[in-house]
Amino acid sequence: LSDSLVQREIEKKVVSKLEKKYNCKFSKIRENSKFEFDFLNEEKKIIGEIYAGIDKLSPAQKKKVITDCFKLIAAEKKFDEKWNKYIVFIDEKIKAAFEGNSWISEAIEEFGIELKIIDLSPEDESKLREAKKKQQLGNQMKWVK
Repeated sequence: LSDSLVQREIEKKVVSKLEKKYNCKFSKIRENSKFEFDFLNEEKKIIGEIYAGIDKLSPAQKKKVITDCFKLIAAEKKFDEKWNKYIVFIDEKIKAAFEGNSWISEAIEEFGIELKIIDLSPEDESKLREAKKKQQLGNQMKWVK
């Protein structure tokens, strides 16, 4: 029940929209690097991660986004050149959790990470909400066993 297939499909659609927006193709890895990203373009110096969560953000999910930020910063340092670093959300409420008056938002700004929103179709939002319900049910069933 807790399969993340729907989120992976959404991420592919988001990458497609980003390719149109930035007029380029993205890959996931840079040659001779251990880093893997949701999207990377060597020529335009773009690296980024996508958070395909919707509605609510648990503490563990918030840590996942912070970890993604850390990965972007570490990669830029390792690559030894300036990159455009993005965290892309599909839900404005989730994005808002990383903005405002907090050390997290200050760190994101300090390290030059841009927070972006890509809108989903109503159909994709519905699929994502349904998948989230199934995942929560699957997680609850694990505890019952």
